[in-house]
Amino acid sequence: MNPRKVIYPSIYSSDHLYLASEMSKVQNLGFETLHVDIQDGVQSSEISFGIKVLRRLNQECKMDLDVHLMVDDIEGFVEKLSDLDKITTVSFHPTKTDYPLRVINKIKSLGFKVGFVFMVKDPIDLYNVYSDQIEQVMIGTSEPDGQANLFLESSLDVIESAKRVFPGKDILVDGNINVKNLSRVKKAGANHYIIGREIFSNTRIKFLMGEYEEILKNKEEIKC
Repeated sequence: MNPRKVIYPSIYSSDHLYLASEMSKVQNLGFETLHVDIQDGVQSSEISFGIKVLRRLNQECKMDLDVHLMVDDIEGFVEKLSDLDKITTVSFHPTKTDYPLRVINKIKSLGFKVGFVFMVKDPIDLYNVYSDQIEQVMIGTSEPDGQANLFLESSLDVIESAKRVFPGKDILVDGNINVKNLSRVKKAGANHYIIGREIFSNTRIKFLMGEYEEILKNKEEIKC
């Protein structure tokens, strides 16, 4: 399995003072999709990027953009994405809106795929009624904890639940994913991996890419 296809570098974990060069770094490594967190400080504890930065990324980036919305006005922000042609998928937290289907339809009307995002405490089973309306499910494998957002072991069970509740959907994981836990989230059912800090802070990135490739080998490749 090619890590450049299934690992999405998270630009939020880059050095924001050098955003363009950080984007180019992962682009030149051959990654096909860039993950962009949009946080307004209301739905989330942090503030990341707004529409102006997202527009510039869309203009300059050759990679696809996977957008994760953590904003109070979800529908209002979705409307601003209409002319951003690099976006492939827009994901949102269905627990943060009274009308998930309306958000789904608004995203689809712009030609984007739709993703749900769940944290470990969220009641995933309640949202299986929307399974036919979405393409991917993202599981937050960490949360604000005052300790650098450590990986949550309990998220492995949530990944397995997501695989059961949303059969046939891509399962993404986001939250302190690294070489130490990559094989475990893969075994639990994840097939796409959002990695930020480990990629953008690593000075031996080519060696790291080799590690990712080894971990993500499928069973058939390992037997050969």
